[in-house]
Amino acid sequence: MPNALSTDVRSRFEILYREGLSGREAGRWLIISAASASRLAQRIKRGSGLEPAVNP
Repeated sequence: MPNALSTDVRSRFEILYREGLSGREAGRWLIISAASASRLAQRIKRGSGLEPAVNP
């Protein structure tokens, strides 16, 4: 299983997304998968935090 994205990448993604880039465009800038970028964009739209989930 791959590692979670770092908090630095998550915060950079949020900045790019809020500046007007689409989730996929921000993902391309940060070299993360389109699926991960879409999920992060959805979390921002919902108002959820971007912290990684806790693994039991």
